[in-house]
Amino acid sequence: MDTRFVIMTDTHFTLPPGRGIDGQFWNRTLFSRSAEISEALISTVKNLSPDFIIHCGDFTHLGDIENFQYGVDIMDRMSCPYNIILGNHDAEHRGIRKSITSFLENDKGKFYYSREMAGLRFIFLDSANWITKDGKETDYLDSEIDKAGHYLGIGPSQEGLDWLRHELAQNQNIPTIIITHAPIHSKTTYPLSTLQGGNPVKMHPCPYHHFAMYGVKHESLRDLIAQHANVVALFAGHWHISSIHSFQGLLHCQTGSLMEYPFEIRLLEKERDQLKISTIGLNNSQFKNDSFISEWKNQWVAGQPNDRIWNIALNRT
Repeated sequence: MDTRFVIMTDTHFTLPPGRGIDGQFWNRTLFSRSAEISEALISTVKNLSPDFIIHCGDFTHLGDIENFQYGVDIMDRMSCPYNIILGNHDAEHRGIRKSITSFLENDKGKFYYSREMAGLRFIFLDSANWITKDGKETDYLDSEIDKAGHYLGIGPSQEGLDWLRHELAQNQNIPTIIITHAPIHSKTTYPLSTLQGGNPVKMHPCPYHHFAMYGVKHESLRDLIAQHANVVALFAGHWHISSIHSFQGLLHCQTGSLMEYPFEIRLLEKERDQLKISTIGLNNSQFKNDSFISEWKNQWVAGQPNDRIWNIALNRT
């Protein structure tokens, strides 16, 4: 086997004690138990012995420097290198990007960057900029704009998109995987279900504005990526669901949260020209049981069998 690595997302690390307040999303969120969940995550990952880890964002829940430090301390205990991309919860506060630059060790302090690891090229696209309905970009959540309802959602900055275009033009013979926080494509429909408070949710194309990524840049971004045959897959989080599907010859994989049901990560195993995806639950099933709200019938977020296991051909020609 060439390599094995873990993809995780939406850990929402919350510094104990007393900082986490449990709530409800698809199911019950267990922010108050972040320390216990983190210990189970460390143990689960160590048992898998990955060569490296990729984190798809929402590293923290509160997005402040103390919680970033807490999350980094947890990740440092997993005994392998890791790469992080920002999620919307990580980029809500003014100035936080500058404060956490040293934690993430990205190129020139940017939150988009690329890495070559184990014969694969990973492009980390910062999709946690806040985009208004008229196309204005802010690198944090401006409360006045938010209160006025002028945000469309989150996505990459124009600077990030220009960088991506240049980056995709480089090293076109290396199998490439793109990492974002919010997905750039989803299945046409998901089951009609509920969010917090039992309110019905129309699942097409997205439940609420934070899920609406990229705005008018959305289709052009997909088309740009699809032009490059060496891009084989895109991985994301954000929706707290397990989902895998193919579109325009590309695999789109979303991974569930580590703060609510079903508490899972992805294990990827590369052997020659194949990459196998499998889904691994934490080695403590109590979190899964305590989070699940049976009457909401949201067990679908764990995915169907083909959302949990998949083989990727690394040659897309």
